[in-house]
Amino acid sequence: MPMTPDNQSPLLEIEVKFDHICEALFSSAAEGLLVVDRKGTIKLLNIRAEEMFGYSKEEMQGQPVEILVPDAFKAAHVRNKEGYLQHPTRRSMGIGLDLSARRKDGSTFPVEISLNHFESDGEQFAMALISDITRRKVVEEQLAKLNEELEGRVQDRTRELRESQHLYSVIARNFPNGSINVFDRDFNYIFAEGRELFRMGVTSDQLVGTNYLARLSPLVRETVASRLKTV
Repeated sequence: MPMTPDNQSPLLEIEVKFDHICEALFSSAAEGLLVVDRKGTIKLLNIRAEEMFGYSKEEMQGQPVEILVPDAFKAAHVRNKEGYLQHPTRRSMGIGLDLSARRKDGSTFPVEISLNHFESDGEQFAMALISDITRRKVVEEQLAKLNEELEGRVQDRTRELRESQHLYSVIARNFPNGSINVFDRDFNYIFAEGRELFRMGVTSDQLVGTNYLARLSPLVRETVASRLKTV
């Protein structure tokens, strides 16, 4: 008895719906999708791939996938393609490399490509998911340029600080009739310069890290400490 819409198999109806869903997903994918046979001939592509490469479906179907590869990389691509089709696996293409694709007008753009494979009616196919990463590359270049500028500014600022510190040290070292002393909260020297130190035969290196109060007479230590703490 022939199948009619009223008596067709529920299983067949499910299969038809599933096929429609798969076709809709393939067609509406946000990334470019290409299906090629073992010879590397383009068999299927989605709308996004048409938009990405500037070809119509009719122009791409039946063409070798190398029409989408920049001229400089075609020879290497042919070798890699043959190797993949002989031993297909699910993986990213060109791991660690910057990949480019070629549009119909000859212009190129950066891409990421993920490869997969499947078999249909005894024939082997490969499927490529292609992402146009032009915007990401632009952002990465902008960030790299910004980091380079910031690094340059940091180096300039570091040089200026060193020059300023050297200048301040020279000024402090020549401080007349006394010395400039800077302590931490425990009254340890963290800076000491001035002509008086040279007259006493004391260098800054000898003082920094030592305790100021320890250099005073025990009779006045508490008084001096109290006044310094008030400051």
